[in-house]
Amino acid sequence: PTNFSWLIEEKLAGSGIPTSLDEFEWLLNQGVKSIVTMTEKSLPDNWTQKIDYLHIPTADFHAPNMEEIDSAVEFIQNQIENNQSVMVHCAAGLGRAGTILACYFIKYKKLSAIQAIKKIRDERPGSIQSDVQELAISYYEKYVRN
Repeated sequence: PTNFSWLIEEKLAGSGIPTSLDEFEWLLNQGVKSIVTMTEKSLPDNWTQKIDYLHIPTADFHAPNMEEIDSAVEFIQNQIENNQSVMVHCAAGLGRAGTILACYFIKYKKLSAIQAIKKIRDERPGSIQSDVQELAISYYEKYVRN
C-alpha cells in the first residue's frame, strides 16, 4: 500500500489503504497482526477475519470524537502489550491515520500535542491535513491529561 512506514519498529505503522489482497498479504508479511481502519468503508470481511481489527469510520479531512480516538489509542496499546504489531490506515495514510498516531504518542509516549504533530509530520511528511485534525489532537491532549 502507499505510504507504509513503521513509527515504532515492528510495533506501530501508518499506511494508506491496501487496495488488493496482494497488498493486504504484503502487510501481513511485514508482521502486521492488527489493523485500525479510519476510512468510511471497512476493509473486506474475508481479509479482516485473519487479524484483530478496529474500524472507526471517519470522513476525509475530519477527525473522530474523543471517545473514538481513545478507543483506537487503547486498541493500539493493547495490541502492542500483547506483542501484536498494529497498522493504522486511512486512504492516503496522512490525515485520519496521522491524527490517531499523534494521539497515541500523546497518551503513551507523553508527548505534547505540538510535539506529537511534529513527530508524525517529520516521519510521515504531509500528515495531519486539516485544522479540524490539528484541533482534535490538541483537544485529545487535554482530554487525557484531565
